Amino acid sequence: MPAQEEFVTACIENDVKAAEQLLSDNPGIDVNQPGTDGRTALISACARGHRDIVELLLGHEDIDVNQSRRANNLTYTPLWTACMGGHETISAKEC
Repeated sequence: MPAQEEFVTACIENDVKAAEQLLSDNPGIDVNQPGTDGRTALISACARGHRDIVELLLGHEDIDVNQSRRANNLTYTPLWTACMGGHETISAKEC
């Protein structure tokens, strides 16, 4: 599996150590590139309430906190996704 896919998977699975290692070993990873489901690592982490992954991503200099995903005639941002999932501690960090 390519490093980019491994990174998104690590974020979805809340594997902070793997995500950190992949970022360290692969400087070409695009933290904003959507996975196969169209969600970015940040949107996926916000949707699942993975606070540590969200903090890791928010600390990355290239992260785009306003990058959205369009589905079902709606536009999903990381903040909206965290709020809709009831993850208030994450949504507070996003603001």
